[in-house]
Amino acid sequence: MLGIESLKDVRDRLVEVGRELSELAKKVQSKNVDAMAVVQELYDAFNAMDNAFRGMKHIVRGHLVRVGIDPRDVNVEATTDAIESARNAVAALYGSVLKPLHGLETVDVEIDSRDVSRYLDELDVHVYRLTGRHCVKDQSNKLSSVLQSLASCVHAIAEHLSNIKVVGKCAVLEESEKGRKFCLTWSKAAEENRRAGRYEVNDYYNLEGWVVDDRVHLRLGMDEIAIVDLDAGTLDYWDKDERVSKVLKDVLEEYAGLHCTLLRNNISCRGVSDKNMDKVALALSMATSMDDRLDNPYAGWEPEYAELGEKTAAIKWLKELEKKV
Repeated sequence: MLGIESLKDVRDRLVEVGRELSELAKKVQSKNVDAMAVVQELYDAFNAMDNAFRGMKHIVRGHLVRVGIDPRDVNVEATTDAIESARNAVAALYGSVLKPLHGLETVDVEIDSRDVSRYLDELDVHVYRLTGRHCVKDQSNKLSSVLQSLASCVHAIAEHLSNIKVVGKCAVLEESEKGRKFCLTWSKAAEENRRAGRYEVNDYYNLEGWVVDDRVHLRLGMDEIAIVDLDAGTLDYWDKDERVSKVLKDVLEEYAGLHCTLLRNNISCRGVSDKNMDKVALALSMATSMDDRLDNPYAGWEPEYAELGEKTAAIKWLKELEKKV
């Protein structure tokens, strides 16, 4: 769940940065403050913002693309734009206050920087597009006011990220009752498979899902990807191992009742419905580590299953899973 965990890490870091900026805004209104210490805190806040931005941009966005989601479709792109504007505003602010603060006891100085104003305006626009609310209020050019505006905007971005719910191994980016249910069933099946020894360890830790409306995007291992459109009733699956695709196609047809076509190692299916979507979710849980089980059946199956062959063993096990999930 690297992508989902990174999303949560970014959110938590933004909450922390917002709190630091709020405290710094209060501190600079005091006359008895070490000016250079304030500069150092501002620099630390900048570094934290920079790290949060990079985490969102390079990890989360990369994971979305990897499972077939355009980040612009789920406001992740808008979120990274907002974080980038905040980062740039902090960087410009750091540069503009470094010299004026040197040797001063009173640190609530006037900020005369077009770059700071420009980036704050950009930040306010991005946050408004993201949340429908402005985050830069009655802006003055006092350092404390600039910091409070930054804190308000950072908190608004963090709040937006908090609206992304985690269900099982899935992040629900846009609400869907069907998508939530599908992901929860798949997540529970994955846990049962892990406990039963069906998965290779690294494959298990790469499992994650992303729900966008009624589309569920699943990462089923190191390279295996599935996209299930619960509204259109379709399923698409990609795998580098043609053996896995052939077996999984049979499992999806015989166990879940789908109608599938196989093109090399890619599967395209229709027939996903409210009646069989639980079975589809369970069937997809078997794709993970199937290549390892095909190479060494007795490592992933008990003897009575291994002797049946992968397809028959998987279908038999799925009927057992129905009772557990």
